[in-house]
Amino acid sequence: MQQNFLERRAAQPYMFWGHYTHQSQEYMAVNLPHQETELDARDLNVRFSPPVQTALKTLTVIALKSDWFDPEMHAILEEWSSGKPTTIHDVMITLPLIAEQTAEHIKATGDERAKDAWRDLCTQLPENGFIVSQSLQRKR
Repeated sequence: MQQNFLERRAAQPYMFWGHYTHQSQEYMAVNLPHQETELDARDLNVRFSPPVQTALKTLTVIALKSDWFDPEMHAILEEWSSGKPTTIHDVMITLPLIAEQTAEHIKATGDERAKDAWRDLCTQLPENGFIVSQSLQRKR
């Protein structure tokens, strides 16, 4: 039986995927097992499912009226909720910021709608909440 990724990682703790430094903007390559290929997260597109888009739309409306959301975050939420694809790179960088700003908004306002939207997003994402595809070409 084939081991899944986490089991392989646990069995071989000396394997590292690499180290990204913000100062140098460099990614240090590492040795991967023969069966694996390193992929650039900027080449992997993500499309969110309709239930995830609905949760994102609710957060978009909340972000527009909230003092706790960065204006740029509203634009990102609006784009994601429209169904436009984004990259895994952008999701990995932006989703923690959305979580932080949503939590700050909820703490400051007690907004139940924001709580429900975040809960919906967290529930829907792991349950077929997105499709990943690889870009054939990326503009650099």
